[in-house]
Amino acid sequence: MKQPLTRLTKSESDRFVHLEPIIKKGETAFIEVGLALAEIQQKKLYREDFDTFEDYCRQCWSFSKQHAYRLIEAAPIAKSNPQVTSVNAAKELSKVPPP
Repeated sequence: MKQPLTRLTKSESDRFVHLEPIIKKGETAFIEVGLALAEIQQKKLYREDFDTFEDYCRQCWSFSKQHAYRLIEAAPIAKSNPQVTSVNAAKELSKVPPP
């Protein structure tokens, strides 16, 4: 059963409008994309127009759920290590145990 969509507050709506263009920059800016997706997912800023984060990613960005979460997981790793320049590099680095 579908849950009713909920309205965003003015500040949530403003933040959502601010975050979406970051995603449009594409994977070349995957750190910003991952961080924007993480915030949208965590705060459920998609909820005014979509039932789920997965629906939002698929319908707005043609991202699978798996791809969206790869970007979300890669972003903080790449942000903390300037030598990481791709999602794949961040994924490999995430496998290395911390010192």
